[in-house]
Amino acid sequence: MNDTYTEETPAKFTLMERRQFGRILLLGAISGLIVWGLSFLLDRYVYQTILCQSGASDCSASDQYSMITASIIAGVLTLLALVRSGVFRPLLVVLAVVVSLWSLVETLWTAEWYYAAICSVVLYALAYGAYSWIARIRSFWIALGISIVLMVAVRFVITS
Repeated sequence: MNDTYTEETPAKFTLMERRQFGRILLLGAISGLIVWGLSFLLDRYVYQTILCQSGASDCSASDQYSMITASIIAGVLTLLALVRSGVFRPLLVVLAVVVSLWSLVETLWTAEWYYAAICSVVLYALAYGAYSWIARIRSFWIALGISIVLMVAVRFVITS
């Protein structure tokens, strides 16, 4: 009988199946569609109605308010879906995506509606895919650091 002790080193990444990654991409695309559609609906039917009555001074900020509200609602819904799907560190993923793409809809506001919707869907899907891939790193601090660097880079690209 061989009683040698072998120590296994833990993997540096958690496993993610292709099916789960595909689900994450789909959830990201749905989240992008929700953010774009909900911000459009909230702007037109809620915030413009409230803020633009009788020449109010906050009328120009209605698109910002609608985008913020839609981003938060879509983030919460996507967080619940990611938790249900068993994604590793779903809160880190959702927070990174929301911070990264915070003003995306506002940037696309002047574009044609179909172009803005397609861009929102594609960019949210890519963002959820990328951040969920980064969140697989076992060391939380390394995953957080890489996520912060990527968030800063994405914010820089969107705002410039």
